[in-house]
Amino acid sequence: MEVDDLNSGELRDNTVYDKDNEKIATIRDVTGTPGHARQAILRTGGVMGFGGKDVAIPLEQFSVGPDGRLVLNMTEDQLTLLPKSN
Repeated sequence: MEVDDLNSGELRDNTVYDKDNEKIATIRDVTGTPGHARQAILRTGGVMGFGGKDVAIPLEQFSVGPDGRLVLNMTEDQLTLLPKSN
């Protein structure tokens, strides 16, 4: 299964993991429509849903792991260095 095959409802509120199977973010929203350039708006950092910031990552940077988890080849620290999404 490819991430771009999933619709916004299937992606929203999913946890994103790094390649070491550590939770690094949650998908808050998805921009665009299937078949076109889409971005996931991720909530990074924070504790128990408070704090952190939203960053945008193109969906083509995600993969679906063998267990069905969404995987991004970035660390949480790398995500927090990205500019805040509007």
